[in-house]
Amino acid sequence: MTDFNDWYTDNSIRSQSPYKLREAFEAGAASQSVASQVETLRDKFVMQALANPEICTGVAKEYDLQSWFGVRGGITRYEIIAMQASECADAMLEARKVKGEET
Repeated sequence: MTDFNDWYTDNSIRSQSPYKLREAFEAGAASQSVASQVETLRDKFVMQALANPEICTGVAKEYDLQSWFGVRGGITRYEIIAMQASECADAMLEARKVKGEET
């Protein structure tokens, strides 16, 4: 049987060549294109909503939970906060359309 410490030393990321680590880093950096990092107006609205504890309370009514997540348990407070921020951002974008502003 192989000793765990020997196996870990042979297979850990620390024992790999620094060149392989650099290749892996560069491949990861290349996969994050500039287009995927562009902030949209909706993203900005979501960030503003997240900063407001009056909007993102982390507490929701049962009908909101069902409309957002369907029938499932184990919904975290953070998932509720994310949905509250998204819903607020969508409402702000819709209000801009009604006023005739560009989005």
